Amino acid sequence: MRSSVSRRGLYDIDGRQLDDIRAGAAYFGSVADIDVVRLSVADAVNNICGDEISRMCLERCLEDGHWPPDWWSEALRYADDIMADWGRFGAPSIESLHDTCLAAIGSVREVGSRLPRRPLPPNGCFVGGTIGGAPKSIYPASPAPAYVPGQGHGAVPDGVTHPLILHLASGEPCTLKPMLAGGNDGYTPHRRSGCVGPRRPAASAPGQEPRGTRRSGAQREKVAAIRDMVGDVKPGYASLYETGCRHSLLVHGDGIDAVSVGVAAAEIRERFGTPLDCMVTDDAALDDLLGDAGGNDAKLIVRGGSALAGMDPTFQDPSGPPRPAAFTRNEMFCNMERHGFGMIGPPPDLDERPIRPEYVITATHFSMEPRWFIAGVAVMLCTCRINWRLLMYLAGVYGYEGTLYGVADSLCRQGRDFWWPVDVWRGRGIGMVPTEDDTIRDALMVYRC
Repeated sequence: MRSSVSRRGLYDIDGRQLDDIRAGAAYFGSVADIDVVRLSVADAVNNICGDEISRMCLERCLEDGHWPPDWWSEALRYADDIMADWGRFGAPSIESLHDTCLAAIGSVREVGSRLPRRPLPPNGCFVGGTIGGAPKSIYPASPAPAYVPGQGHGAVPDGVTHPLILHLASGEPCTLKPMLAGGNDGYTPHRRSGCVGPRRPAASAPGQEPRGTRRSGAQREKVAAIRDMVGDVKPGYASLYETGCRHSLLVHGDGIDAVSVGVAAAEIRERFGTPLDCMVTDDAALDDLLGDAGGNDAKLIVRGGSALAGMDPTFQDPSGPPRPAAFTRNEMFCNMERHGFGMIGPPPDLDERPIRPEYVITATHFSMEPRWFIAGVAVMLCTCRINWRLLMYLAGVYGYEGTLYGVADSLCRQGRDFWWPVDVWRGRGIGMVPTEDDTIRDALMVYRC
């Protein structure tokens, strides 16, 4: 689970090590896989060189009066840089991604280790965050710059536009400039590329498959296997959508066995080494999704996919589904409040766009807030009208099936009726990630649900 930060490696939300299937889909442009891999890379950066990043953030706070130090945003920015370098110079394998991570992490540690440790006494600080407090002399401090997904450390090679080192690039006096003179242009190492989105070179070395595509004989065989699976299921409607070598299948019909479809899809995924996720819907679930006022994955698969059975249904709204990894903090506060999980403090800006609870639940796992992805998920499951067909699909795409399974199982043992998804996960052989029963029990009492 995300609450465990002791592992050092590249893992998904459920704590499973990333494989070449996930890495390859991210490398070839699947946005969901890019987000999962970026989160894994950020966790690794934070776990291995979080101390050095904390020192850099604290020095910047002392210099410029930015508080609190936004260490997690820095880890995400380094993850963006690593993803960009991997996309430009690496290969679609977990080994290549791992090597790119180690090279960047080594640079971060080399720079950060040259900065002093500053144990600040509690009586001289305003305590906040996880690395200490800000001296009273800089209070009131201006807020730290928020992280924007894909922002990285700037699109220019020397990285001087990044907020963390703007003051170093300026002409203002800075006692740390002489210390850091030499191999680096500031607190952040020189990166070969910035990151404003997934980037891949236009050409590959001779004999290599062109990057940006995996349309090969194996992929055509995979589509044929999916067609055979759909033929065996005999749905009333089925559509297959492809992006970045990831296939997403929607099958619709009352009485379809979600367990057997999930098992068959997993076998195809392993056989061909590229992702395949299935959304199995009945009439009620599909009507809910296609009648939704906003975009969602069911609409995307129907609109952008190829019909394998039946006729494409009609619906309004051409917008795409929300991107959980890119929700702002205020969007999260606002929508968690809408879905029954209000936070203590100033009320959120209720003018934010409404987002379905399934996507808000998914977005909690991209935060560093255990209260959100344990207590918050449990409360929203109990207070909202959940489309379980969509939520189970999203859990598979973003790699948190086992974590959600653990929360649902805990709720079942506390008298809530979530046995259908629990039985499906059990039938598919999904490993349950144990959760914190006491935390969930206390949250249900506090929120009276």
